[in-house]
Amino acid sequence: MSKKILVIGAGVAQEDAIKRAKNLGYYVLASDGSSEAVGLRVAHEGRVIDVKDGEQNLAWAQKEKIDGVISYASDITLPTVFAVREALGLPGLGRVPMEISLDKSKQRERFKQAGLPQPRFEVIDNLQSMTGVAEDIGFPLVVKPIDNSGSRGVTLVYETGQLPSAYLAAVKNSKKKKVIVEEFIEEIACSKPVRRATDHGSLKPVSINITILK
Repeated sequence: MSKKILVIGAGVAQEDAIKRAKNLGYYVLASDGSSEAVGLRVAHEGRVIDVKDGEQNLAWAQKEKIDGVISYASDITLPTVFAVREALGLPGLGRVPMEISLDKSKQRERFKQAGLPQPRFEVIDNLQSMTGVAEDIGFPLVVKPIDNSGSRGVTLVYETGQLPSAYLAAVKNSKKKKVIVEEFIEEIACSKPVRRATDHGSLKPVSINITILK
């Protein structure tokens, strides 16, 4: 009998992962908060469950006696993946990497500790600190919530007058009510369309993206 895995999240971004798991011989369960999620129809079994609902996803996982749980291309699913994995004693994502993945300030601190090049940054939790931090970093700069994704609450700021609205937009989209202010680094990005072989030997259009920092 095929091993069962549960994929948390079944939108367009997760569709390829679900297909790949099926091609590898797994029996795939998928959950998503939207009944229109394409992956629910692609998986062997799909169920409408909010990806942030750890209890309901865990209950389904226990009932089905799954062998593994994953997510793909989604930050908000990680706490649920971790909760299911930990409750069932399955291999996979640990608490520390999960927490770092969900917090840009922790990511920046890890990069700093490792001596990796990155934009100058500061983490703040009040509007009064914005002006001083902006003067230290310099314009233009980027203001964003430390714990959100999909460009929610992100603002490119060119002058002092934009700082209050940028801060409020970021903090509104942060559960921790903290904001990261980063140096803006201009880049040149280009993409090259190519084709790669699929599991069945046919060719599928993909692209290679190249980013050059100025």
